[in-house]
Amino acid sequence: DAKTLAIISHVELGDRIECEVAQFKNEGIVGCYDGFLYSFDALTGKIIWKYESGGMIKSKPLVISNELIIFGNYNYNQNIRCIKVSDNNEIELKWSKMLGRLGIYANILQINKESVVVATLGSTIHRVKIDNGEEIWHKQLESPIFSSPALIPGRNEFIVGEVSKIIHCFDFKGNIIWNFKDFEGQLFSSFTFSSDSSENEIKIIFGSHDKFLRCLKYCPLNQKSSQVDLDWKLELQSQIYSTPKMIKVKDKDYIISCSTNGHINFVRLKSGILEYAKKLPGEVFSSPLVYNNNSLFIGCRYNYLYGFLL
Repeated sequence: DAKTLAIISHVELGDRIECEVAQFKNEGIVGCYDGFLYSFDALTGKIIWKYESGGMIKSKPLVISNELIIFGNYNYNQNIRCIKVSDNNEIELKWSKMLGRLGIYANILQINKESVVVATLGSTIHRVKIDNGEEIWHKQLESPIFSSPALIPGRNEFIVGEVSKIIHCFDFKGNIIWNFKDFEGQLFSSFTFSSDSSENEIKIIFGSHDKFLRCLKYCPLNQKSSQVDLDWKLELQSQIYSTPKMIKVKDKDYIISCSTNGHINFVRLKSGILEYAKKLPGEVFSSPLVYNNNSLFIGCRYNYLYGFLL
């Protein structure tokens, strides 16, 4: 319960869970280390169905419609699958294939009605068709991809970050728009965005293992330059693994960023100034969740879920 933190339901799966939960119809969908994709009733904890994929599932399943789910795993023969779930929970494998040579950790990104972008631990990114899995194009990068690809607001472009400290911006045809390399830490964090239409400006925020939270400024409508620049950077208390989140408090825009040693940091979006930090008793790798813009939930390796009123 978001107000009381009382446990409404409980479900125990076959192994560890590192995957985010997706909503499918009125069900929760989540992958597990045991190789199964599970559907469950969030109110009762009852498992509705499960589907064996033959490899650990760490990336969030992508729900395409009321029938289709695409998800990646660590099966080194077929690391991506698309299944169709009927109204009576019969499961049909629509297609499966191997992209690259290793597993898929990053979340799959839907870029339009026809296609998705998939990043692999084999240092490749692929655009494939939703209906049949046919590959439209692929790119070979230099290092594994843990950070999830993300659409740039208002643009037919997306960004993807390599673990070896490079961020790429691509258009939907696979052309490189820009690269950003001005940071030293390995990249596991994914991205969050803030856009200002009055200034034709998009801000891209992410953390890295050099302890810095960074904000990039991208002005794609500037005719003089379509490149990205560093707006500000802030050194936090330790490495940053989780994805930062945006929140507005008293008409001020903040970034919430968690460092692995357990600090929750509230950083002003405009200036990059740290205004408040709170230390939890354990490490934090999970990303914060903002609920109704007035509550914050964070998981901690002290084995507690923490809820805060903002």
